[in-house]
Amino acid sequence: MLCILFCSFDIEPILYFSKQNMTSNHTHSFSALKMQSKKRVSALLTVFLLFGCQKPEPNSTIVFEKKSAQEKSIVAISAPSTYYKSIDFSKSPKEIQEDLSRLITQTHTRELSYTPDVWKVLKKADLDLQDRSQVRLIYGSTNEDRDLTTDLLRDKDRTLKNNNNGWNREHVYAKSVGNPNLGTEGPGSDAHHLRASDEKQNAKRSNLPFTDGKGAAYKDNNAWYPGDIWKGDVARMLMYMYLRYGERCDPNRMAENPNGDPMPELFLKWNAEDPVDDFERQRNQVIANAQGNRNPFIDNPYLATLLWGGEPAQNTWEISQN
Repeated sequence: MLCILFCSFDIEPILYFSKQNMTSNHTHSFSALKMQSKKRVSALLTVFLLFGCQKPEPNSTIVFEKKSAQEKSIVAISAPSTYYKSIDFSKSPKEIQEDLSRLITQTHTRELSYTPDVWKVLKKADLDLQDRSQVRLIYGSTNEDRDLTTDLLRDKDRTLKNNNNGWNREHVYAKSVGNPNLGTEGPGSDAHHLRASDEKQNAKRSNLPFTDGKGAAYKDNNAWYPGDIWKGDVARMLMYMYLRYGERCDPNRMAENPNGDPMPELFLKWNAEDPVDDFERQRNQVIANAQGNRNPFIDNPYLATLLWGGEPAQNTWEISQN
């Protein structure tokens, strides 16, 4: 369906993407115009039709759409933050990826020191939303048993350098797996993938690649399942590291059985299955305040679907679905 529109009132651009085509054709994008009028205005609208196009009602959405024999699914994305104002989401996935990479690199205006900066940031970024004296430990699941290794919460001041059975800093993208090694500067001190972790749990995970599983975190042969409540967080951190540091942080080295695609199917699956929560949003904002840049996949997990396909993930920006 093709429509040619002439209108005399203000318009606000919004991007539309077909969920079905996202999964099958690696994110074909569609353009549209959402017409808004803050007060009554006169408008002249002339519509030339090819294969039929209905005249829109005021304040309605006009969609150029592709239809499938199986379904019709249109999703609208409108970036709410001025942080993304330079990004043209109507470009190809490759171009959008390059633009997002450039954005989070240029806005990464402060490189944190591994000590003491990262300690200070994690004591704020990883605070539990209910108990502000405790940090949430990645790969943790409960404080109800007597096994400190599986603790979900721990006193924010009980760090390993000051206490036995304290918490330390987990590199979700393992330092030694980076090519070259991430070290403790640059990507090695980027707080977007550094997490508070029980010291023994951190040692168990070591530099193992991630694998799929179910339940709480555990080692599975020579791979690591991060746990049901952490798998989405892990996926989005690894996506950020790839976007920010490129091949040095290739996500395929962090998946047990990579499929050869730029982003392993496992991480796209986790990104969809475990949606962003307020704890992740808190982390993203605290770290952005500290080092300047943001994790786009926390702001909107659907960006991963846009770039790399896979199962459609949560869209946390404006959604319109028919």
